[in-house]
Amino acid sequence: MAQTLVRTKDQLAITVAGQMTALDEIGSATVSTAAVIPSGVTRIVNIQISAVNDGAEETCPFVMLSGNALPSGDTYQMGAGMGASNTGNSNYVSQDVDFPVISGNSLTISATSLDAATFSLGVVLTLA
Repeated sequence: MAQTLVRTKDQLAITVAGQMTALDEIGSATVSTAAVIPSGVTRIVNIQISAVNDGAEETCPFVMLSGNALPSGDTYQMGAGMGASNTGNSNYVSQDVDFPVISGNSLTISATSLDAATFSLGVVLTLA
Protein backbone atom coordinates (compact mmCIF):
# COMPACT_ATOMS: atom_id res chain seq x y z
CA MET A 1 0.00 0.00 0.00
CA ALA A 2 1.39 3.40 -0.97
CA GLN A 3 2.04 6.01 1.70
CA THR A 4 2.92 9.69 1.39
CA LEU A 5 5.26 12.16 3.04
CA VAL A 6 4.39 15.84 2.77
CA ARG A 7 6.34 19.00 3.49
CA THR A 8 5.37 22.57 2.62
CA LYS A 9 6.76 26.05 3.13
CA ASP A 10 4.79 29.27 2.99
CA GLN A 11 6.71 32.41 2.01
CA LEU A 12 10.03 30.62 1.37
CA ALA A 13 12.44 33.55 0.96
CA ILE A 14 15.54 32.65 -1.06
CA THR A 15 17.96 35.58 -0.77
CA VAL A 16 20.89 33.72 -2.34
CA ALA A 17 20.04 31.68 -5.43
CA GLY A 18 20.65 27.99 -4.83
CA GLN A 19 20.71 28.22 -1.02
CA MET A 20 18.72 25.20 0.29
CA THR A 21 16.12 25.57 3.07
CA ALA A 22 14.69 22.51 4.84
CA LEU A 23 10.89 22.42 4.63
CA ASP A 24 9.33 22.41 8.11
CA GLU A 25 5.59 22.80 7.59
CA ILE A 26 2.54 20.79 6.63
CA GLY A 27 0.02 23.48 5.80
CA SER A 28 -0.07 25.84 8.78
CA ALA A 29 1.48 23.34 11.22
CA THR A 30 5.19 23.42 12.01
CA VAL A 31 6.80 19.97 11.91
CA SER A 32 10.28 18.49 12.12
CA THR A 33 12.43 18.92 9.04
CA ALA A 34 13.41 15.25 9.38
CA ALA A 35 10.61 12.88 8.36
CA VAL A 36 10.89 9.24 9.41
CA ILE A 37 10.34 6.71 6.63
CA PRO A 38 7.42 4.49 7.68
CA SER A 39 7.85 0.73 8.07
CA GLY A 40 6.94 -1.48 5.17
CA VAL A 41 8.14 0.81 2.37
CA THR A 42 11.35 0.48 0.36
CA ARG A 43 11.14 3.11 -2.38
CA ILE A 44 10.05 6.60 -3.29
CA VAL A 45 8.04 6.07 -6.47
CA ASN A 46 6.70 9.55 -7.21
CA ILE A 47 7.51 13.15 -6.31
CA GLN A 48 5.06 16.03 -6.75
CA ILE A 49 6.23 19.64 -6.56
CA SER A 50 3.85 22.58 -6.60
CA ALA A 51 4.88 26.21 -6.20
CA VAL A 52 3.45 29.70 -6.54
CA ASN A 53 5.33 33.00 -6.81
CA ASP A 54 4.76 35.53 -4.08
CA GLY A 55 5.49 38.42 -6.40
CA ALA A 56 6.40 39.31 -9.96
CA GLU A 57 9.71 37.44 -9.96
CA GLU A 58 11.29 34.53 -11.79
CA THR A 59 11.31 31.30 -9.83
CA CYS A 60 12.55 27.83 -10.69
CA PRO A 61 12.01 25.49 -7.72
CA PHE A 62 14.71 22.94 -7.04
CA VAL A 63 14.16 20.21 -4.40
CA MET A 64 16.77 18.13 -2.58
CA LEU A 65 16.05 14.90 -0.71
CA SER A 66 18.71 14.06 1.87
CA GLY A 67 19.30 11.99 4.98
CA ASN A 68 20.28 8.51 6.12
CA ALA A 69 17.05 7.08 4.64
CA LEU A 70 18.63 7.36 1.17
CA PRO A 71 21.27 4.62 0.80
CA SER A 72 22.32 6.02 -2.59
CA GLY A 73 22.86 9.53 -1.17
CA ASP A 74 21.19 12.88 -1.78
CA THR A 75 19.01 13.30 -4.83
CA TYR A 76 17.63 16.37 -6.60
CA GLN A 77 14.46 17.14 -8.54
CA MET A 78 13.57 20.22 -10.58
CA GLY A 79 10.16 21.86 -10.53
CA ALA A 80 8.74 23.87 -13.41
CA GLY A 81 9.94 27.45 -13.77
CA MET A 82 7.64 30.43 -13.39
CA GLY A 83 8.07 33.70 -15.27
CA ALA A 84 8.04 37.20 -13.84
CA SER A 85 5.09 38.46 -15.89
CA ASN A 86 2.69 38.74 -12.97
CA THR A 87 2.11 37.72 -9.38
CA GLY A 88 0.55 34.39 -8.63
CA ASN A 89 2.39 32.39 -11.29
CA SER A 90 2.15 28.76 -10.29
CA ASN A 91 3.33 25.37 -11.43
CA TYR A 92 2.92 21.67 -10.72
CA VAL A 93 5.20 18.76 -11.61
CA SER A 94 4.63 15.05 -10.97
CA GLN A 95 7.58 12.78 -11.68
CA ASP A 96 7.74 9.00 -11.36
CA VAL A 97 11.03 8.06 -9.69
CA ASP A 98 12.67 4.96 -8.25
CA PHE A 99 14.70 5.95 -5.17
CA PRO A 100 15.46 3.26 -2.57
CA VAL A 101 14.78 4.22 1.07
CA ILE A 102 15.42 2.63 4.47
CA SER A 103 12.40 2.33 6.77
CA GLY A 104 12.85 3.95 10.18
CA ASN A 105 15.54 6.35 8.97
CA SER A 106 15.27 10.10 8.42
CA LEU A 107 14.61 12.03 5.23
CA THR A 108 14.77 15.81 4.85
CA ILE A 109 13.08 17.67 2.00
CA SER A 110 14.79 20.98 1.19
CA ALA A 111 14.11 23.52 -1.53
CA THR A 112 15.60 26.53 -3.24
CA SER A 113 15.16 28.58 -6.38
CA LEU A 114 17.63 29.20 -9.16
CA ASP A 115 16.90 32.92 -8.70
CA ALA A 116 16.53 34.96 -5.51
CA ALA A 117 12.78 34.89 -4.90
CA THR A 118 9.95 34.42 -2.43
CA PHE A 119 7.49 31.65 -3.15
CA SER A 120 5.32 29.04 -1.46
CA LEU A 121 5.99 25.38 -2.11
CA GLY A 122 4.53 21.93 -1.46
CA VAL A 123 6.27 18.59 -1.97
CA VAL A 124 4.53 15.20 -1.79
CA LEU A 125 6.51 11.94 -1.92
CA THR A 126 4.71 8.69 -2.65
CA LEU A 127 6.35 5.67 -0.99
CA ALA A 128 5.80 2.01 -1.77
